[in-house]
Amino acid sequence: MAKEAAQRFNPNVKLEAHHANIKDPQFNVEWFKGFTMVFNALDNLDARRHVNKMCLAADLPLIESGTTGFNGQVQVIKKGKTACYDCTTKETPKSFPVCTIRSTPSQPIHCIVWGKSYLLRYVMPISCCNLEVRLKFSSEVFGASEDDSPDLDHSEDSENAKEIEKLRQEAQALKQIKEAMGTEKFPQLLFDKVYKDDIERLRSMEEMWKTRRPPKPLEYTSVIQESADTEERKEQILKDGQRIWDLHENVIIFKDR
Repeated sequence: MAKEAAQRFNPNVKLEAHHANIKDPQFNVEWFKGFTMVFNALDNLDARRHVNKMCLAADLPLIESGTTGFNGQVQVIKKGKTACYDCTTKETPKSFPVCTIRSTPSQPIHCIVWGKSYLLRYVMPISCCNLEVRLKFSSEVFGASEDDSPDLDHSEDSENAKEIEKLRQEAQALKQIKEAMGTEKFPQLLFDKVYKDDIERLRSMEEMWKTRRPPKPLEYTSVIQESADTEERKEQILKDGQRIWDLHENVIIFKDR
């Protein structure tokens, strides 16, 4: 989506998109040396520091830029002539980009933030990869909704239309989950959405898994059947709060909470 958005500025320019992690081994110093300049607009501190080090090693000029809320910054970095990205102390971020916690979490805190935002704050994340899709949908699984459906840009662009349709489908699935709260089917709807449907969506992004292990989707019915013996130990499991529960123990407690 980023490639298509950038292409509109100059259709005559050839753009090559890489759907991967910039820290993957194929993006080494020699790969960086294939460019004359690097423009950085990454969404996390660790990746920015990595690109800064690679550009210094490749002796490449780096245009480092980014935004925080309504604030923006641009910094020119050239080895031996200017300060580098790490020459000044950077604050540890207090928030995390949606695309990181949604699709490529790399730290335990990312999973914690995702779980909190999914269940208690925003169930429908704003798409940060397509600026033409605008959402006002702010809902909680366990809370009140501000709006029942996303307010979307009705663009005629085919790629935007696909993205909008995906967001509509997700909004409908989340609405169905909320409406089922308090019923017997609620645990299965929520479990299958998070651990099956969303995982299958991520696995469809084949480029993302060339250098990392893809997640494994889980199906509620199958896991529950496998957990039949665990059901008998439910009260004992609850008393043992200092031990890390396995999958079957977690799903049995989840089902009854």
